[in-house]
Amino acid sequence: MAFTITREEVLKRRKNIFLGLLFSIGISVLMGYMNGQDSTKYNDLLFGSIVFFLVFANIINAFRYVQWLKLITTHRIELGENTLNFFKGEAESNLKGDNMAKLCLKRKDDQLLYIIVELNIGNKIRLEGYNDMEGLLEALKKVGKDDLFIYEK
Repeated sequence: MAFTITREEVLKRRKNIFLGLLFSIGISVLMGYMNGQDSTKYNDLLFGSIVFFLVFANIINAFRYVQWLKLITTHRIELGENTLNFFKGEAESNLKGDNMAKLCLKRKDDQLLYIIVELNIGNKIRLEGYNDMEGLLEALKKVGKDDLFIYEK
């Protein structure tokens, strides 16, 4: 079975990008109003730097979102023989059970939101938004060692 990113996850991230843009516009309008009311306290340099930062941050967020959209079209996770195989286009990487130290689970309303795989070397892999999160957890348990530590946040 292949685990892929769901349409709901794409829509959730799109909504977050849009809300961030609305928040930035709101702060910019508020700062513009405050600058117009008292330009000594809220000077042009402060206003300009806040607007510049917010525009720059939104451009970066939009760019990263577009990159992520391109990435997920070719991304999938498959259960292999004693490994979990991550595919991104033609590139493939494997996660062996010996490399996993712990699994951290986050649930909300009895639904698995995300899994954090903590590796022996200290790195972490966050898995969220896949089509069958419970199935992915079972695949991780199957690949993992018998003494794999699993805890919930």
